[in-house]
Amino acid sequence: MPAHLESDEWDDDHSDLDALGYASDSVESDTDGTDLDAVAATPPDDDDAVIPVSSASNPADTITVTAYLTGVIARVDLDSSVTALTESQLSQQIQAVAEVAVKRASAVMHIAMVKVLMDDGMDFPQARDFAENMLPFTTPAQADAAAVELVARFADGDLDHA
Repeated sequence: MPAHLESDEWDDDHSDLDALGYASDSVESDTDGTDLDAVAATPPDDDDAVIPVSSASNPADTITVTAYLTGVIARVDLDSSVTALTESQLSQQIQAVAEVAVKRASAVMHIAMVKVLMDDGMDFPQARDFAENMLPFTTPAQADAAAVELVARFADGDLDHA
Protein backbone atom coordinates (compact mmCIF):
# COMPACT_ATOMS: atom_id res chain seq x y z
CA MET A 1 0.00 0.00 0.00
CA PRO A 2 1.54 3.34 -0.94
CA ALA A 3 2.52 5.63 1.87
CA HIS A 4 0.34 8.66 2.39
CA LEU A 5 2.22 11.83 1.68
CA GLU A 6 1.35 15.04 3.42
CA SER A 7 1.59 16.78 0.09
CA ASP A 8 -1.36 14.72 -1.21
CA GLU A 9 -4.42 16.86 -1.28
CA TRP A 10 -7.95 15.63 -1.44
CA ASP A 11 -9.99 17.50 -3.99
CA ASP A 12 -13.63 17.38 -2.93
CA ASP A 13 -14.66 19.44 -5.92
CA HIS A 14 -13.37 17.02 -8.56
CA SER A 15 -13.91 13.34 -9.12
CA ASP A 16 -13.02 11.01 -11.96
CA LEU A 17 -16.67 9.95 -11.86
CA ASP A 18 -17.63 13.40 -13.15
CA ALA A 19 -16.93 12.06 -16.63
CA LEU A 20 -20.05 9.90 -16.35
CA GLY A 21 -22.28 12.97 -16.40
CA TYR A 22 -24.07 12.16 -13.16
CA ALA A 23 -25.02 15.24 -11.24
CA SER A 24 -25.89 14.57 -7.63
CA ASP A 25 -27.62 17.95 -7.53
CA SER A 26 -30.31 16.63 -9.89
CA VAL A 27 -31.42 13.93 -7.46
CA GLU A 28 -34.30 14.94 -5.24
CA SER A 29 -33.62 14.45 -1.59
CA ASP A 30 -36.36 13.47 0.82
CA THR A 31 -34.97 14.31 4.20
CA ASP A 32 -38.36 14.09 5.90
CA GLY A 33 -38.70 10.34 5.34
CA THR A 34 -37.07 7.32 6.88
CA ASP A 35 -35.49 4.25 5.37
CA LEU A 36 -38.72 2.39 6.08
CA ASP A 37 -40.60 4.67 3.67
CA ALA A 38 -39.02 2.75 0.80
CA VAL A 39 -40.54 -0.48 2.11
CA ALA A 40 -43.93 1.14 2.66
CA ALA A 41 -43.90 2.42 -0.92
CA THR A 42 -43.68 -1.08 -2.41
CA PRO A 43 -46.96 -2.36 -3.80
CA PRO A 44 -48.73 -5.04 -1.78
CA ASP A 45 -48.50 -8.64 -2.91
CA ASP A 46 -51.29 -9.78 -5.19
CA ASP A 47 -53.14 -12.30 -3.03
CA ASP A 48 -55.20 -13.33 -6.05
CA ALA A 49 -52.13 -14.34 -8.08
CA VAL A 50 -52.32 -17.90 -9.34
CA ILE A 51 -49.30 -20.00 -8.41
CA PRO A 52 -48.95 -23.29 -10.27
CA VAL A 53 -49.44 -26.24 -7.94
CA SER A 54 -50.30 -29.91 -8.04
CA SER A 55 -52.42 -31.82 -5.52
CA ALA A 56 -53.05 -35.38 -4.43
CA SER A 57 -55.51 -36.90 -1.97
CA ASN A 58 -55.94 -40.22 -0.23
CA PRO A 59 -58.85 -42.38 -1.47
CA ALA A 60 -61.09 -41.28 1.41
CA ASP A 61 -60.33 -37.65 0.51
CA THR A 62 -59.47 -36.90 4.14
CA ILE A 63 -55.88 -35.84 3.41
CA THR A 64 -54.95 -33.54 0.55
CA VAL A 65 -51.40 -32.38 -0.08
CA THR A 66 -50.63 -29.53 -2.47
CA ALA A 67 -47.12 -29.10 -3.86
CA TYR A 68 -45.52 -26.29 -5.82
CA LEU A 69 -44.00 -27.23 -9.16
CA THR A 70 -40.59 -27.04 -7.49
CA GLY A 71 -41.54 -30.04 -5.36
CA VAL A 72 -41.95 -28.04 -2.16
CA ILE A 73 -45.07 -28.85 -0.16
CA ALA A 74 -47.36 -25.82 -0.17
CA ARG A 75 -50.21 -27.03 1.96
CA VAL A 76 -51.66 -30.04 3.77
CA ASP A 77 -55.44 -30.12 4.25
CA LEU A 78 -56.89 -32.53 6.78
CA ASP A 79 -60.48 -33.59 7.36
CA SER A 80 -61.60 -33.68 10.99
CA SER A 81 -61.96 -37.47 10.76
CA VAL A 82 -58.16 -37.88 10.77
CA THR A 83 -58.25 -37.34 14.53
CA ALA A 84 -59.13 -41.05 14.76
CA LEU A 85 -55.62 -41.89 13.49
CA THR A 86 -52.55 -42.15 15.64
CA GLU A 87 -49.80 -39.63 15.05
CA SER A 88 -47.72 -42.31 13.35
CA GLN A 89 -50.56 -43.36 11.04
CA LEU A 90 -51.32 -39.76 10.14
CA SER A 91 -47.69 -38.97 9.36
CA GLN A 92 -47.39 -42.10 7.17
CA GLN A 93 -50.49 -41.14 5.23
CA ILE A 94 -49.42 -37.53 4.79
CA GLN A 95 -46.02 -38.68 3.57
CA ALA A 96 -47.55 -41.15 1.10
CA VAL A 97 -49.95 -38.54 -0.31
CA ALA A 98 -47.18 -35.92 -0.41
CA GLU A 99 -44.98 -38.23 -2.49
CA VAL A 100 -47.74 -38.46 -5.11
CA ALA A 101 -48.32 -34.68 -5.09
CA VAL A 102 -44.60 -34.06 -5.61
CA LYS A 103 -44.45 -36.60 -8.44
CA ARG A 104 -47.44 -34.96 -10.10
CA ALA A 105 -45.75 -31.56 -9.82
CA SER A 106 -42.59 -33.02 -11.32
CA ALA A 107 -44.63 -34.49 -14.17
CA VAL A 108 -46.05 -31.04 -14.91
CA MET A 109 -42.47 -29.75 -15.15
CA HIS A 110 -41.62 -32.69 -17.44
CA ILE A 111 -44.50 -31.76 -19.76
CA ALA A 112 -43.45 -28.10 -19.72
CA MET A 113 -39.87 -29.00 -20.62
CA VAL A 114 -41.01 -31.22 -23.50
CA LYS A 115 -43.05 -28.28 -24.78
CA VAL A 116 -40.05 -25.93 -24.49
CA LEU A 117 -37.87 -28.40 -26.39
CA MET A 118 -40.52 -28.71 -29.10
CA ASP A 119 -40.80 -24.91 -29.30
CA ASP A 120 -37.03 -24.90 -29.89
CA GLY A 121 -37.44 -27.23 -32.86
CA MET A 122 -37.27 -30.80 -31.54
CA ASP A 123 -39.93 -33.22 -32.68
CA PHE A 124 -42.14 -34.75 -29.97
CA PRO A 125 -40.50 -38.21 -29.68
CA GLN A 126 -37.03 -36.70 -29.50
CA ALA A 127 -38.10 -34.09 -26.92
CA ARG A 128 -39.90 -36.71 -24.81
CA ASP A 129 -36.89 -39.05 -24.89
CA PHE A 130 -34.54 -36.22 -23.97
CA ALA A 131 -36.75 -35.16 -21.04
CA GLU A 132 -37.10 -38.75 -19.80
CA ASN A 133 -33.41 -39.56 -19.98
CA MET A 134 -31.63 -36.27 -19.34
CA LEU A 135 -33.86 -34.26 -17.01
CA PRO A 136 -34.69 -35.08 -13.38
CA PHE A 137 -38.46 -34.88 -13.74
CA THR A 138 -41.01 -37.62 -13.21
CA THR A 139 -42.86 -38.63 -16.35
CA PRO A 140 -46.66 -38.36 -16.42
CA ALA A 141 -46.84 -42.17 -16.59
CA GLN A 142 -44.67 -42.46 -13.46
CA ALA A 143 -46.87 -39.94 -11.63
CA ASP A 144 -50.00 -41.87 -12.64
CA ALA A 145 -48.40 -45.12 -11.45
CA ALA A 146 -47.62 -43.51 -8.08
CA ALA A 147 -51.26 -42.45 -7.71
CA VAL A 148 -52.45 -45.99 -8.54
CA GLU A 149 -49.93 -47.41 -6.06
CA LEU A 150 -51.24 -45.06 -3.36
CA VAL A 151 -54.79 -46.34 -3.86
CA ALA A 152 -53.50 -49.92 -3.77
CA ARG A 153 -51.64 -49.28 -0.51
CA PHE A 154 -54.88 -48.13 1.11
CA ALA A 155 -56.84 -51.06 -0.37
CA ASP A 156 -54.25 -53.57 0.87
CA GLY A 157 -54.32 -52.08 4.37
CA ASP A 158 -50.71 -50.92 4.13
CA LEU A 159 -51.97 -47.49 5.19
CA ASP A 160 -54.74 -47.42 7.78
CA HIS A 161 -57.89 -45.55 6.81
CA ALA A 162 -59.04 -42.43 8.55
